[in-house]
Amino acid sequence: MRRDSNAQSYTNERPTMTEICQKCGEEDEDRRTMYMGCFYDMAEMGLPFRIMSDEAGNHFCTLRVCKACREDWMIAIKEWFETPKIENNCDSGIYIREFGKLLQVTAEEFEIRRKKKEDDK
Repeated sequence: MRRDSNAQSYTNERPTMTEICQKCGEEDEDRRTMYMGCFYDMAEMGLPFRIMSDEAGNHFCTLRVCKACREDWMIAIKEWFETPKIENNCDSGIYIREFGKLLQVTAEEFEIRRKKKEDDK
């Protein structure tokens, strides 16, 4: 029970605190925290992660999202897990680092990625 600030009475209603979903921007009071940790600098992804640490000094990233966006994330993780791994072996000798992994790409793909990176600046 909490005291109503506008009256001299008590109420069973809890105070509401709205919060914005970090993905879709919906404002509501019902948010979920997604925790992710993979021992990689996830800031490279350009997502609005909040970096947190536990008592043991482990670092992890969090996102505060609505139930619908959490569902989208869960579906994406399930699809990723169930998709067979495809190796990229074009034998070009041109390597790039993407999310911590070295990939071999064609000269054409390298130029496309380089131009996109410049455009994103």
